Amino acid sequence: MPGLQGSGYPITGTGGGGTGTVVAWEAVVDPGATNDSADTAGIGQEFGVADLWFNSVSGVLWSCEDDSVGAAVWEKFVQSDVAPTDNDIARFDGASGGKVQPSGWQIDDLANLRTAVDGTGNIGVSATTFRPANVWATTSVRVVNSYLTPTGMGVDGPLALVVTPTEAAGAVLRNTTAATAVAMVQVSPAIYQIGQGWDATGVATAEVAWRTYGVPIAGNPPMGQHRWDFSVGGGAYSNRMEITSWGLF
Repeated sequence: MPGLQGSGYPITGTGGGGTGTVVAWEAVVDPGATNDSADTAGIGQEFGVADLWFNSVSGVLWSCEDDSVGAAVWEKFVQSDVAPTDNDIARFDGASGGKVQPSGWQIDDLANLRTAVDGTGNIGVSATTFRPANVWATTSVRVVNSYLTPTGMGVDGPLALVVTPTEAAGAVLRNTTAATAVAMVQVSPAIYQIGQGWDATGVATAEVAWRTYGVPIAGNPPMGQHRWDFSVGGGAYSNRMEITSWGLF
């Protein structure tokens, strides 16, 4: 049985074992930067590019990518725990030795990102890790916890004809951050409508933009306003119209 230092076996190929051989080394530990072409680790074996190292404890196989003295680079061969499924995106589970696991995500043949065949699931669970610049959907899209820090985005399903409007059959933009005695107002996410207009003075196209959003008003009970702001040429937005919850324009 191989010990900590390991043992090697020559197989057909070219590597650190010499011309015509590749070293296949077995040990109970992973290779490191000193398992190099000069045997800096002092285990009695020099390694070269394409040599192999098998950790008999973790079951992980490594290949030498760079045999530089004191700076050897080894890459692991990744195992798959599951049979591949069409369109699946794999994830790597380092805790289990870098085995390939199903991620629950797919990219279909039309380049749509989805989490299941029916398109359910979240996109951009954390704004700090992933926030798409554009989201395209053939059905309704729900965005929660504001447009700045979305906690999730999912597809609710096809819009349906209903007698009474419901969130399940519409687009929902919700800020779930709770108001407090210090931060009494948490503004809703905004909808931006942006076009292009010709600027005869500057002789160039200019961005013409509207945004609409809800502004809560602290009180007993709380009330609110719905605002429409305007911007041109990338300038600051200014309020153009608003309607209050008590019906005042």
